[in-house]
Amino acid sequence: MRKLFTLLLTLYALSACAQHGWHLRENAIWNFADSLGLNFNSGGPDTFSSTVPTSYNCIATVSDPAGRMQFYTNTEYIWDRNGNVMPGGYLLSSSINPPPGWVFNYPLLDATSHGAPQGVIILPVIANPQQYYVFTLSGYVFGEDIGGPTSFLWLTYSIVDMSQNSGLGAVISGPNLIDTNMSAHMTAVPGDNCNIWLLCHEKRTPRFKAFEITPAGVNTTPVISNTGFPPVVIPDLGNYSHGYGSMAVTPNRKKLAYTSPYQLFPETYGGGEQLFDFNPATGIVSNAQTLDSFYSWDLAFSADNSKLYFTSCNLVDDVNNPYPFQTLLYQFDLNQPTPAAIAASKVIADTIKSPYAVTTPIRLARDEKIYYIMSNSAVPGDADYLGAIQQPNLAGTACNNEPHAVLMPHRFYPDDNLSGIGCNGFVRPIPADTLFGRKDTIICTAGDSIRLKGPAAIYYTWNTGSTDTSLTVNTPGVYWVGSAQTYCQYRIDTFVVAPPFTFSLGNDTVICNQGSFMLNAPANATAYQWQDNSTGPSFQADTSGWYWVNVRHSGCEKTDSIFVAIKDLRMDLGADSILCRGMPVALTFDARVKDPAATFQWNTGATGAQLTITDTGHYSVQVTDAPCVFNDDIHITDEVCSCVPLVPTAFSPNRDGLNDVFGIVFSEGCPIQHFRCSIYNRFGQRIYFSNDPAKAWDGTWNGRPADVGTYMYTITAETGTQRKLYQLKGDITLLR
Repeated sequence: MRKLFTLLLTLYALSACAQHGWHLRENAIWNFADSLGLNFNSGGPDTFSSTVPTSYNCIATVSDPAGRMQFYTNTEYIWDRNGNVMPGGYLLSSSINPPPGWVFNYPLLDATSHGAPQGVIILPVIANPQQYYVFTLSGYVFGEDIGGPTSFLWLTYSIVDMSQNSGLGAVISGPNLIDTNMSAHMTAVPGDNCNIWLLCHEKRTPRFKAFEITPAGVNTTPVISNTGFPPVVIPDLGNYSHGYGSMAVTPNRKKLAYTSPYQLFPETYGGGEQLFDFNPATGIVSNAQTLDSFYSWDLAFSADNSKLYFTSCNLVDDVNNPYPFQTLLYQFDLNQPTPAAIAASKVIADTIKSPYAVTTPIRLARDEKIYYIMSNSAVPGDADYLGAIQQPNLAGTACNNEPHAVLMPHRFYPDDNLSGIGCNGFVRPIPADTLFGRKDTIICTAGDSIRLKGPAAIYYTWNTGSTDTSLTVNTPGVYWVGSAQTYCQYRIDTFVVAPPFTFSLGNDTVICNQGSFMLNAPANATAYQWQDNSTGPSFQADTSGWYWVNVRHSGCEKTDSIFVAIKDLRMDLGADSILCRGMPVALTFDARVKDPAATFQWNTGATGAQLTITDTGHYSVQVTDAPCVFNDDIHITDEVCSCVPLVPTAFSPNRDGLNDVFGIVFSEGCPIQHFRCSIYNRFGQRIYFSNDPAKAWDGTWNGRPADVGTYMYTITAETGTQRKLYQLKGDITLLR
């Protein structure tokens, strides 16, 4: 039991601390542009109206560990949970100049992430759970194209302190520049040492940058991994590689997927989809594997790490079709044994028709489904849906994609439809160590309740889903609470609540046909006192009467009593008997018992305690003292103990039907064994032999009638059940 208990705690610690962020309650609420939102706190998504205005940018939302929304941001503004811009929450109010030597060949259009599906991410300040980092990809966009050769994004971070502004939060630092010339890719992964890797990608270059976040802060010197497909140069336009797209890491933190479309010319240049190994201990990205080169903006992994999904928007041939665009949902099977087999496993899990081109960002949610935005009408005011891959762990169409899974309160506009759903979510660091504690307690009386209290901590997560500091329970079971003083040390406290202390010696009872009865109190109690002042956990009741015991256990005290009536009606008529046939029968059966209230009923009709018989047969008796009954029976039979062979002195085999044969006669039913009969003539010749007592001599010898005269016989036989041996000799006269 102790091993099982330890295993349960270990599994809980892993699920509570080490899971990739998609499953955390900090990611339970999603905000979208156009005043829409989703709440996953109750399991599946519930829609609600938010206060986010129209926005081209990705919107990130963070909740507290209990799933209560803290704040949200679109890279330009940070709003508190009431929908007001935080103090210091206009992130672009602090100017960040372009990198030195940057040449502007086109007019400046925007200073924003401009629709980057991974343009903002919220992460914890590991040393202070009241604070959050807000990392943004913002910059100058030329020609409305992040992927363009003259556009660039810079990576910055700000710090939000939730202890400020009466608990509504304020920006206390930032934006702080980390790096420049970044692509639109950004995600975060817990490391192995109570750290988080912020993964980004350099524009125009196959180069990943992993910025480590530790309790000491943000390390602005990245771990660099030079891997991936080489730059693609579009004639007359320059290098369009590694500008736009998305990347994600498997929930088990072992694989990274990356996609980068060539935005202006997808029909000609497509894009690139690659799979890499990721090392959460070092932040290194390695072993690039090209999966395909279709045009895709977004991707997601299944919760069990086995499937990888991409979305790709294409224009169908029929321009008169009211739904001229289609989004293809591609699936790759990561369980395949080789990189080539993974690439070859590509299937189209579904084809989604749309009236206009949509980027269809996708995101894994807390319910293990993958959601995406499905715009079903180009007419303003018509409803839009969220699509959902219902079973993304399954292969091919078995993943059960449903384009109309969640009906939203009102429609999304095409330019805004990536807001919110494509943003990567909050992740926690994996604690460097976990402490365990255990307390056993008990409920004394059924219906009472007890209060279980966790240690002093920043946040709590009970196994019931409660996030309070204590838990009141009135049912037995094992309860545990995970709590953290810091992100780097997690604690699991387990409370084993025993069932209400109640016991019973049982209902008043009648013990039938036993000499005594064992009364048992709870074996694990602290102390016992029986009616005779004995102190053991059990008592042997061997007479009728009242018995009681007082039991004390874990501060609880209970008393119970019982009346025991012992009625022992057991008796034995004896073994079945066999008498020799012909002998007189005179037997008496005795059914008397100690119980003076017992009554007797024989199958002969007699009602006394004794019965005398004068004949063989089956005899039974029922002894009764309600509700107790006892039955016994006995069989008295007879048998032929022995029998004397009867031998005739003469016979006449003349076929007149009278005395035609010479045979030996035994009593009916007499068992005969080892029978032998021989007949000799006057010369001593044996003219007849048989070992079958049922056979007889017909007076012939060698097939001819024997001569009239006197013959001698010898007979040997064991007879009866006592196998008495007879050896007879004599003469027999043959007459005609």
